[in-house]
Amino acid sequence: MIAGGRVLPVPSWGTKLLSTGKAAITVLQQHGPANLVGVLGDSRCSLFETGDACKFCMLDGGAKNENRSVEEILEAFELACTDRSTYNLTLTTSIQASRGNAVDLVEAVKIIKQRIGASALAVEVVPFAQNSQKTLQTLKEAGLDTFMMPLDCASYEAQRRYLPGKASLLGEIYWENARNAVKIFGRGNVTSSIIVGLEPFAETLVAIKSDA
Repeated sequence: MIAGGRVLPVPSWGTKLLSTGKAAITVLQQHGPANLVGVLGDSRCSLFETGDACKFCMLDGGAKNENRSVEEILEAFELACTDRSTYNLTLTTSIQASRGNAVDLVEAVKIIKQRIGASALAVEVVPFAQNSQKTLQTLKEAGLDTFMMPLDCASYEAQRRYLPGKASLLGEIYWENARNAVKIFGRGNVTSSIIVGLEPFAETLVAIKSDA
């Protein structure tokens, strides 16, 4: 149930063109008065190529999206800051970032954080399949402030049904990532999300109450 809300108007910076010809709002969108959200790197989820994408995804894996480069994100961010001195920046990634592109992700985080300075940077990533502790440590050293890792649903049965391509990363691998992330980033700087209604609520509640 939606209790209330308001539609934010398109900000004045949103219609300005980047040097690549894209409108700034196609690269970053304003979510709330002080937060900008965008997609970093590959916008086409590889699970759509293998036929095992998340069943609730309505984006067709980003089929119509173009990749957003680090420079485009930074240029859009700087345009936004002409309207407001400080924004937080939240970037999502595709599953490719957890399956071999971690080095590219770390380098992108380093460049972005150096340019946005004191503005908080959060990145949402699917659990890293290998070397999670080392990868998380390098992300922290690169300047990442908040690590975000969606669980979506807690039970193995629901994961296999609704997230067949990610299910193998959402068991012990997920909780290993979560425990390492809390140790490295600290409590309050690691977030998750879960979709209520995909499984018996008792299963969801177990995950909500879990102490990583």
